[in-house]
Amino acid sequence: EAVDGQWVWNGTGCDGFLQRCQKILEDLLVVVHFTHGQPSRGEELLSTTIVNMPNSPRTILAFDGMIMTAIRADKTAGISGRGKVKPHWMPLELGRMFVWYLLVLRPLQIMVA
Repeated sequence: EAVDGQWVWNGTGCDGFLQRCQKILEDLLVVVHFTHGQPSRGEELLSTTIVNMPNSPRTILAFDGMIMTAIRADKTAGISGRGKVKPHWMPLELGRMFVWYLLVLRPLQIMVA
């Protein structure tokens, strides 16, 4: 709302929006867990990233209109000396929802937070 010509954030409305965004992300995580191949271990799925990190590349990738996760499975890294990458392709509709989240909802979350 505008107050004296300045835009002021509605704190209650922003909190509600952020809570709804969190719920959408949690729901997406559940659907991803159950629909794109063998379920990952919790720590593997929660380590997914959408941006490159200093010590590791992003794990959400797009290729030919499809979305995939390339999750590093470090369960045998102690034995083999390196972890394996487990690629999982998302179903088309789930990929579209995920892209919508990343392109529309996530930037708004960052702006409001």
